[in-house]
Amino acid sequence: MQARLGEGFGQPSQNTTQDSLYLVWRDRIGGRSLRLSLFFFFLLLLVVGVSFWRIPPQIPLAYSRPWGVAQLVPSSFLFVLLFLTLFLVISTSILAAFLFPSEQLLARILLCGLSLTLLLIDVSVFRVILLIT
Repeated sequence: MQARLGEGFGQPSQNTTQDSLYLVWRDRIGGRSLRLSLFFFFLLLLVVGVSFWRIPPQIPLAYSRPWGVAQLVPSSFLFVLLFLTLFLVISTSILAAFLFPSEQLLARILLCGLSLTLLLIDVSVFRVILLIT
């Protein structure tokens, strides 16, 4: 019985995560999406780092809540948002690297979704910072 990539059944795969991540990085669509996601993350890091000292202690970030004080969160929540985006980038990249040798389309969809998610997070943070400064 043969596995999907021609490997023997029960034998470990010869591809390591580092090799798979390199394949994702070199892929035309997946690589661009990953690089774009990293760009959005570093842009968010730069904007939060530069403007953190000028923003008030509470910022209106929770727009799904009713208007007023319920929308306010501590400004340190921006760092939680940074760590969340970093976790998303790392976990999605690793998952895409595992999936890429066998399911290229799913890996590309994950990476494109990551880019879109980080773009929307960036736009939200930019709007909040422009609103309060």
